[in-house]
Amino acid sequence: MTSMLDVAAVSSGYGRTEVLHGVSLEIGAHEIVTMLGANGAGKSTLLATIMGVVPVRSGTIGFLGEPIETADTAAIVRRGLCAVPERRQLFGDMTVEENLLLGAYGRADRSPAALRDDLDTQYQLFPRLRERRRQSAQSLSGGEQQMAAIARAFMARPKLLLLDEPSLGLAPLMVEQIVQCIVDFRARGGTVLLVEQNARAALGVADRGYVLATGRITIAGRAGDLLANPAVQDAYLGGQGSGARAMEERIRARASSYNRASQPQ
Repeated sequence: MTSMLDVAAVSSGYGRTEVLHGVSLEIGAHEIVTMLGANGAGKSTLLATIMGVVPVRSGTIGFLGEPIETADTAAIVRRGLCAVPERRQLFGDMTVEENLLLGAYGRADRSPAALRDDLDTQYQLFPRLRERRRQSAQSLSGGEQQMAAIARAFMARPKLLLLDEPSLGLAPLMVEQIVQCIVDFRARGGTVLLVEQNARAALGVADRGYVLATGRITIAGRAGDLLANPAVQDAYLGGQGSGARAMEERIRARASSYNRASQPQ
């Protein structure tokens, strides 16, 4: 496995409060890795720390073999690491297309032709956004806003995408569409760190996973092993019924088809 992101013994927090305590994880190129954990476990703080929003107090973060723990967020994005924050955080008074164009702000190639090509790509991925491109972002439904937030991140041409609770507040059908979008991104050569409370959907598409509890990694392993782990089942899978399992099976089938298609003949 070629390592893309290495987080080694990282501690961080806010003011006098330390939230992460010596967290270590690794993400290989073209993997989907999920991070599970209860509210308040430190998942969003971990993503903010990786992105340079929350400063590292100790430990190191490497991306594509280069240290980034002291880099600012703009420099991290330019290197190919981009995040989709929890609750989308779009600019509500701006149009959908204006929000998408902001995703390309730090790119080296911002020629009109390149921007138009990338916008067309996002509209092909999310046809609803083409229909809504002149509307204000705040007028969109929750699912449409999540599409716009992901498309905005794609406009930065990321190598590694961090997603923070992309299914939050969405209907099951929309959750399935968003998760399948993640599968599509990996099939195109991308890498994903997925923070998600919908454990069954996340583990259904992930290669590996970690469990974060009170700022520490407590469990790590292959996705299938985590699905079978009694502690993970009790904490994260107990309340998810047959509909979630059916969605997991559909997502797994689609992921498997992409894996077969991507193998050399």
